[in-house]
Amino acid sequence: TYVLDGLDSSKLKEIAAYSRSGDKYIIEPFYDAFSQPSSVWFITKDQRIIHLKTSNQLLDEETSHIGNEFPVNFNEEQIQQFSFKIAKYLCSQGFIGPFGIDFFETKSGMFAAECNPRVTGAMYPWELVHRLDGRNGSTQIKAARAQNIHLPRKGLQFKDLINIWDDVLYNGQNGVGVIIPFNVGPISEGKITVLGTGSSLNSVENLFSYLKDRLMKIN
Repeated sequence: TYVLDGLDSSKLKEIAAYSRSGDKYIIEPFYDAFSQPSSVWFITKDQRIIHLKTSNQLLDEETSHIGNEFPVNFNEEQIQQFSFKIAKYLCSQGFIGPFGIDFFETKSGMFAAECNPRVTGAMYPWELVHRLDGRNGSTQIKAARAQNIHLPRKGLQFKDLINIWDDVLYNGQNGVGVIIPFNVGPISEGKITVLGTGSSLNSVENLFSYLKDRLMKIN
């Protein structure tokens, strides 16, 4: 994905350099979005349509997906109605399995951006939230965020993160105000994905700020 602010010749040359003969590009206008809703679903073999979760996507400056969070500040019921229409069409075409639909909200309204007929990055953390919610009599999880975090350097191991995040790592008891690193494969390359839970989005934001501050303690 390339974001162009006007037809800058140097940027076009850069794109051309990475392109192969016959490559085709879709050119779309760039909208200022208030929110980026994501709705994930599943269609079973017996054609049951199951809504899994609706959340807000987190995007970086290049519009690449870096995470999801809830609760949301958009009309969730509207998103589910739009998504269900797409789900019914997929079902009528014989589709079976998971899929996710991405939207963006602008001053002109809500628009569907794409449909991904596969397991999406938003599905893993919400399954964790579902399993944690109310476990062992703990408080219901009212807010959560899953986010990619860039580590201070490559070559770190999981034990390095345990040492600095030990006080907020999920310990099998209370599921609120804790973190679960769930995509740990890229640690050696300097990246990890973390689920953080809380009683509100503000508390989750504070939790992630704490994680990033603690990362600065790594030598």
